[in-house]
Amino acid sequence: MSRRRRFVLGIAGLVVAAIVAAAGFVWGGFYSVAASAPHNRVVEWLLDIGMQRSVVAHAPETPPPALDDPALIVAGLRHFEPNCAPCHGAPGILPEPQTRAMLPVPPDLATKIDRFNDNELFWIIENGLKYTGMPGWPAAGRDDEVWAVVAFVRLLPGMTAEAFDALAGSPAPAAGAGVATLVAEGPPDADIAACARCHGMDGGGHPSGAFPRIAGLPAAYIEAELEAFATGRRPSGIMAPAAVALSAAERAAVAAYYGAIIPPPVPAAPPADDAASAMAGALVATGDNRRAIPPCASCHLQPGVDAPPLTGQFANYLEAQLRLFRAGTRRDQVMTTIASLLTDAEIAALAQWFAASPPAVPAPMR
Repeated sequence: MSRRRRFVLGIAGLVVAAIVAAAGFVWGGFYSVAASAPHNRVVEWLLDIGMQRSVVAHAPETPPPALDDPALIVAGLRHFEPNCAPCHGAPGILPEPQTRAMLPVPPDLATKIDRFNDNELFWIIENGLKYTGMPGWPAAGRDDEVWAVVAFVRLLPGMTAEAFDALAGSPAPAAGAGVATLVAEGPPDADIAACARCHGMDGGGHPSGAFPRIAGLPAAYIEAELEAFATGRRPSGIMAPAAVALSAAERAAVAAYYGAIIPPPVPAAPPADDAASAMAGALVATGDNRRAIPPCASCHLQPGVDAPPLTGQFANYLEAQLRLFRAGTRRDQVMTTIASLLTDAEIAALAQWFAASPPAVPAPMR
């Protein structure tokens, strides 16, 4: 037998022996999987380096949005506070006691996130991490929401409890009883569904446009959207937990509460470019027959039509929704088709046009 053949057979034998030994080790249950027993240093190092290299290999290379956008930061905070802080903590907020018994223990993100760039953080938040208890983002295609959490957690290093409280804002006080308390505080043991924390008691949304104005929208429309969030037909990792926490009767009550409110004054919108305003105005009034785009006014400025009024809504919110329709993430047979025909410039112009128009109290839906 040649030396080379003996060498190959020797290597093959070692490989087989290693496989058999590993199989025996696993089958024998020698390694404890108890969360109460920490990993030895070798296993801990292998898991850590494996996680880091996997994140680097899979992270997207697309440029992130402007992470200093106040709307992104506020939206990220609103998700982080009830969903992430119980495990990771937050400035001035300790993690839940049971998380200290997890393996691995959820880290204090303020001390860890500098290990990753923005795209790597995005991938971790979007996909979660196996064997850590961290779930992936619950709504496919909502990159905008994932980037919102990235924008917020980037601020955690050095953030004080006072700064966190100022950014979060004080919880809305319960104004009265019944549905007002439900709106202000959420159901018992489910304050994640306190609608006023994002939309305000008056339904005016957040000044940054992180959350839309919902005052005066038809109650039937609000109720239908809450049900769509709860069932996943309208994907949102931020709204779904809140909608699921409400019963069908509570969703109806919340919808009736906000639908009965006269819309509050609209913050002054920045002046639009004349050409953009003219382009948007034409699309609103007459549409574009050449591209089979109907006029926006036929649905969104027509009282009693089964479509939400858009006037006085935040421009950045409207633009984001049109892009979600165009991408097919938010689905509606009519709106998905129309949005797919619009250019970026037209989407931005339409959003600005509606934002600059005074809101009207809609008539009851047919």
